[in-house]
Amino acid sequence: MGNLPLTTWARFLGWMAAGLLIYLCWGRRHSKVATGELAAGATPGTAEDHAMAEGRKS
Repeated sequence: MGNLPLTTWARFLGWMAAGLLIYLCWGRRHSKVATGELAAGATPGTAEDHAMAEGRKS
């Protein structure tokens, strides 16, 4: 990898930055907080997650 030309690294970093930007924008728009699925004061996770944390099985 150290022998790759500088232009290859620049393209790689450019595409990595573009991918990260898309990932962050999509995640922000589709998060449970943004869509209102997470009620105020509620802890995130499914009912099964909460049951497992309390030592119960559903």
